[in-house]
Amino acid sequence: MGKTLFQLSGRRFTLRFHLETTLPCSCERAIEEAKKPRLLMHIARPLLRFEPTEGTVVPESWEEGTYWFRLLLFGAIPLGNQAVRIT
Repeated sequence: MGKTLFQLSGRRFTLRFHLETTLPCSCERAIEEAKKPRLLMHIARPLLRFEPTEGTVVPESWEEGTYWFRLLLFGAIPLGNQAVRIT
């Protein structure tokens, strides 16, 4: 069953979807690319923009730790700060 998105007057609204794609590269290459912060930023645009907050250094590849970003909707509307935790 899908995750409850919101509840209104006792009714639950859910969303389920399945997405599948074939990438023109090896599995190892896809995993290495997924470890790069720039992939998150590329996929999120143009809906969201992740800007590192002051003091946050974004590595070339994700490393264990917490990274703080300022989120902007459509690159202009502030949504607050978001922690990305890599464990």
